Amino acid sequence: MANPAPRVRAASRIMNRPAEQLSATTRVTPAIAGAAHALARSQAPDGSWRAPYTGPLFLLPAWVIALRVCSRLPEHTVAEKMCRRLEQTQRQDGSWGISIDAPGAVYTTVLAYVAQRLLGKPAEETDLRRARNWFLVHGGALGAAPWGKYLLATLSLYDWDGVLPVPPESWLLPRRFPAHPANFWCHTRMVYLPLSWLYGRRAALMPDRNLRALREELYDAPWDAIHWPSHRTRIAETDAAEPLADVWRPASQALALWNRFGSRRLRDRALKEVLQQIRFEDENTQGLCLGPVNAVLHTIVWQFADPGGLRVARHLQTLEREYRCDIDDAIDLQGYHNSALWDTAFSGQALSVAARTGALEDTDELQRTLRRARQFVDRQQIRTNPTHLHRAFRDRTDGAWPFSDARQGWPTADCTAEGLGAWLSLCAATDERPDRRRVRMAINYLLRMQNPDGGWPTYERQRGSDALEKLNPSGVFRNIMVDYSWPECTASVLEGLMHALPHATAGQRRRIDRAIVRGKAYLLDTQRPDGSWYGGWGICFTYGTMFGIAGLRAAGLPPDDPQIRRGAEFLLAHQNPDGGWGETLHHCIEQRWVGSTPSTVVQTAWGLLGLIHGGLARCEGAARAAAWLMRNQQPDGSWPHDAVTGVFNQTCAIDYPLYAQHFPLRALALWHLHKGETQ
Repeated sequence: MANPAPRVRAASRIMNRPAEQLSATTRVTPAIAGAAHALARSQAPDGSWRAPYTGPLFLLPAWVIALRVCSRLPEHTVAEKMCRRLEQTQRQDGSWGISIDAPGAVYTTVLAYVAQRLLGKPAEETDLRRARNWFLVHGGALGAAPWGKYLLATLSLYDWDGVLPVPPESWLLPRRFPAHPANFWCHTRMVYLPLSWLYGRRAALMPDRNLRALREELYDAPWDAIHWPSHRTRIAETDAAEPLADVWRPASQALALWNRFGSRRLRDRALKEVLQQIRFEDENTQGLCLGPVNAVLHTIVWQFADPGGLRVARHLQTLEREYRCDIDDAIDLQGYHNSALWDTAFSGQALSVAARTGALEDTDELQRTLRRARQFVDRQQIRTNPTHLHRAFRDRTDGAWPFSDARQGWPTADCTAEGLGAWLSLCAATDERPDRRRVRMAINYLLRMQNPDGGWPTYERQRGSDALEKLNPSGVFRNIMVDYSWPECTASVLEGLMHALPHATAGQRRRIDRAIVRGKAYLLDTQRPDGSWYGGWGICFTYGTMFGIAGLRAAGLPPDDPQIRRGAEFLLAHQNPDGGWGETLHHCIEQRWVGSTPSTVVQTAWGLLGLIHGGLARCEGAARAAAWLMRNQQPDGSWPHDAVTGVFNQTCAIDYPLYAQHFPLRALALWHLHKGETQ
């Protein structure tokens, strides 16, 4: 069954009611009660909270391309809804960005154009004509970022001689070789795994009449006149968020020569190895795959390896049932198969804090909500390790929590920390004793995950050197080659370890003490001169600074520590006159605070939480932020979904709709506990 979706982001910013209209009914206790009840009402029957996880605009076109490769294009009604989503996200200049709020990119504009043509739209339709004019001005499909060229090549809309080489033989290199794919960040590894098979096979459909017509539409020169090898490293300026390093030009030439003259026997062996690694990923994730990109690419691989086979059918079913997202009268593809553990952990923690305020009257219903949440979080702890652990280049996962649910089997450090913290909080709130053995399993996982620099990464301890980033082949994404440490991941883990400390063994406590010292040093080292922290997974400085301050407090620094004061002062210096905070994707892309932006619900909650963690709950700025949240709360207790506030790899926005519900609730509840009722 497709994931349901509430409304898409609001078309306009929230209109604040004047502060003098802040009546007794909107004071903090009723605001907390209303928000808690609204959040509780949105809990799913299985005890989780989850919401559509959309934002990237290259996913839906990639899915359509996979459907065409498999000769499974959807029926008319579904095709119309897919086209409608692409129409909704087209920019005024005719282009599509790599995500909502991102500037136009040839990569996504060409793919969105091709997808709509495959779904039956005529080339002369107005929006497609605008798109074609835009990407032809920017060099046509020849300027698309590499991922776009690979997908086009499977449709015979681009020649394999013109792509950045992805030799499958790299998987046969000794593991100790620095550029072995096993040393890459897992998302990069799991994308280039199937791409290397497709490249090694030069997998491409036989062009039919429609594909031949598209060949004429995507380029400003005749197909047969294009010298494909000269465009291997070409990326349009619009797509070059991370320009290819100079080393790629000679490297691509050398790898192309190997592709042409290298050993066929070695190529066959490499293709078998890559296909085996793809099988391992399918088995270890129960067919869900790490994310939608490799889920789409696995579908395409299996169609070429075993046309119409059982694996193809299973992957098509997974994309339809797990990744598809219905948004009003449109269809999109999610950025993960769900966000259940992540959103449930934050929602459960917010409700646990709200329960401590005494603001909630229906305690029986609250207890039922909290118990269901606790049971869901409990079920999602991963108790086993991947099959073929070392052969599949995986790390141990026992004791960890994932972003989505336990079926998928890819845990992260911050999801484990937030899941563990939520589980312990929910156990305390429902008088349930946690299983100490399982708490200790989680502690061991978190301690194993600490990076050499003292911080914590996402999925795996960093395996390769930072120098691998010079080989970043994507063009459109930054920091994708190794699993770097991040301030927010580090802060989550420091808080999680402190929650778990009472349940740790004596030996674990000694290891936790050492880990906290190193984690604190990492956070101090990554604080920027202006007092902020850069948020790698949320937009942007309000997110990073909220976590940075919380992490240092968890590491034992007092609120009057100069580094914590600097973080809080940064937040106060960037608070809007109306009491809120606001940022956009451009803050992430430019890696600096970019002017004044209208306040948003989520970033205002983050700003308030940062002040509370920094010991400034009683300051005027905190009171103004709390008042802003109360003024903008809706009659049903919820808050409007007014902005996309998630991000990944510094350039691509992704949407967390539930952030607008649990973060404001948590902020107001903590503010109330630290400050008390406002008059």
